[in-house]
Amino acid sequence: MENQVSSLKSKGIPAEFLSSTQTTANKNKIHEDLDSGNPSLKLLYVTPELVATSGFKAKLTKLHNRGLLGLVAIDEAHCISTWGHDFRPSYRKISSLRKQFPDIPILALTATAVPKVQKDVISSLSLQNPVILKASFNRPNIFYEGIILDFLDHFKD
Repeated sequence: MENQVSSLKSKGIPAEFLSSTQTTANKNKIHEDLDSGNPSLKLLYVTPELVATSGFKAKLTKLHNRGLLGLVAIDEAHCISTWGHDFRPSYRKISSLRKQFPDIPILALTATAVPKVQKDVISSLSLQNPVILKASFNRPNIFYEGIILDFLDHFKD
């Protein structure tokens, strides 16, 4: 999240993220902006764990009621299926946003969802007639190369 926000800011897009790695002062500044009459933030990245809290859901409801919640975007959406069942169950709780904000579009992004995972994500998020854009997993610019190094000789006297 931090890298994505940094990249957006460098392009002049007002973005922030909320996570446990931030200082309390920075978190408070973001919350104050969201609570203001005219927030400067256009994009806010949060963790699934934060989305699952009642306090953050209340914040989203206030933003929605003021017409300031335009889209819920879920990056690495395959984690809803692959991690949400047991490793990080908060990923499954993201689905509550569909119930809470049925009129807000949901954008689920992933580069690694096989058909079974796609179906699970669609079902979990209660997506009706989703538009699915697919590209090949093949990335010809990425390759594996093995190089045998005798690095232990480097440490000999």
